Amino acid sequence: MYTTWVAELKKRFSLTFTSANREYFLEHDASVMPSGFVSRPGDLRGCYFQGDLISTHAYDEEMLRSAEEYAYTVAEQIHYSAQPLAAEKIKAGLRARNLYKQLK
Repeated sequence: MYTTWVAELKKRFSLTFTSANREYFLEHDASVMPSGFVSRPGDLRGCYFQGDLISTHAYDEEMLRSAEEYAYTVAEQIHYSAQPLAAEKIKAGLRARNLYKQLK
């Protein structure tokens, strides 16, 4: 599995992110990812792995709260506790888009 990621990513950008998170990629199969996502690994530059689910939800909610122009996600859905906030932000003019569905 990791070699699949390495082969694909080697073609497209430095392996800094994948090397730093090698254990994660060893345990996850890249073939189940949408091809549009796998083909854009350069977008991961500057990212970091957040393995704690609760912290991830809190971080996502804070990002949504601070967003003024747009909010894009690659998640299949947002946490239910963030839905009222998302609705409020969208009503106020925030552009929201789910990239996951486009990458499939």
